[in-house]
Amino acid sequence: DAQARLRQELAPRLAQPVRVSVGDEAFAVRPDRVWALDLPATEQRAFQTGRETLGSRLGALVGPFAPERSVEPVLDLRPGERRAVRTTLRQLTARPTNAGLRVEGTRVVVRPGVPGTDVEVEPLLASVRAATLAGSETVAARIGSVAPAVTTEEAQAVAAEARAILSGPITIRYRGENVGALRPRSLAGAMSFTRAGGTYEIALDPKHVEQALLPMVKARLREPVDATFRVVGLRVRVVPGRPGTTLD
Repeated sequence: DAQARLRQELAPRLAQPVRVSVGDEAFAVRPDRVWALDLPATEQRAFQTGRETLGSRLGALVGPFAPERSVEPVLDLRPGERRAVRTTLRQLTARPTNAGLRVEGTRVVVRPGVPGTDVEVEPLLASVRAATLAGSETVAARIGSVAPAVTTEEAQAVAAEARAILSGPITIRYRGENVGALRPRSLAGAMSFTRAGGTYEIALDPKHVEQALLPMVKARLREPVDATFRVVGLRVRVVPGRPGTTLD
């Protein structure tokens, strides 16, 4: 009888959709799809309420249903529907945009990061549950701000380092002698930025740098000479090879 009464009163309430507003958007949640009503557990919870101590249990023997007490029904969360609610929330909120960096000519430009929005699922589901049991049909989601993984401040710190690299020619020396310089425009063409955790790292393309440096030292490089052999009479003699030098 208790379970039949619970089903009669709670099933229609759980079947009534709750309208969840997320800013200017909204979607409906069917509580009976998010939670499964456990009738035996709810009945047992109600029966055990007020019987936690020996004295209360003895009193219950005298008047088992004399005092009236309120308990919440046992609702088992369905994991699949929780994920569905989370997916809907992601569709109705905005993802943060990371700050960006790019090189224009010899200028380093920072694209500011943009915070996103998010709704925590657990507090929202608790609100929907409370609204359902209270007979309410509307819930307003609490929208929080989400910082981008790379903030504007972090990008600006990397940009300052990049601007220092491009601030003037970098003199190239070989064995104590100046052999040339890498100009800002050449360095800018080799520069890029790669994600590294919550910031960026400055990278210089090795091939681009090699093309700029090679003319400065090419006349000073030595070609390697392969080892060989020569025959002298009946003897074969090895002629040692000679290592060369190259730009590292």
